[in-house]
Amino acid sequence: MREQGNVEKPAEISEGRKFFYYIGLIVTIVGLLLFLSCFLSVFSMFGSGFGFAGHEGGFNFFDGIGGVFAGFKRAFIGMILMIIGGAMMNIGRLGPAGSGLVLDTQQTRDDLKPWAQAGGQLLNDALKQVETMRSGAGNATTKDIVKVRCPQCRTLNDEDARFCDQCGKPM
Repeated sequence: MREQGNVEKPAEISEGRKFFYYIGLIVTIVGLLLFLSCFLSVFSMFGSGFGFAGHEGGFNFFDGIGGVFAGFKRAFIGMILMIIGGAMMNIGRLGPAGSGLVLDTQQTRDDLKPWAQAGGQLLNDALKQVETMRSGAGNATTKDIVKVRCPQCRTLNDEDARFCDQCGKPM
């Protein structure tokens, strides 16, 4: 338990790290769009059915193949951007030391402190729920059953029995 005067302020993620994370997210989305645009190039190669890339009709083999290769270039660049964006998001989320970019143990602890505190708070909330469930179960009325053994036949009888249930002799 914490003392009242020694309450530690929760660690916050810096604005710079948040900005870096969101820039990484934007780079990832741009990369995904470039990757998906490759499929439009493949469809445009078939001409009039799709109406892409200014084809008026029919299939021109050389223009179509060139369009496919240009689409593959965009897809390759898109994959690279998705990898870079994912790395930027990881560094923004965990910090340079927390993501392994900088090898400094103290800085790693500082970078990961918000996540460790969040995990500890989740664990604390779960333990509170368990305590609440246990205390709720303890409120159920339970009655202890006491039995008394008959001195003659050794049969167990209720505590308030005046005569033995088995042999009928007085308790």
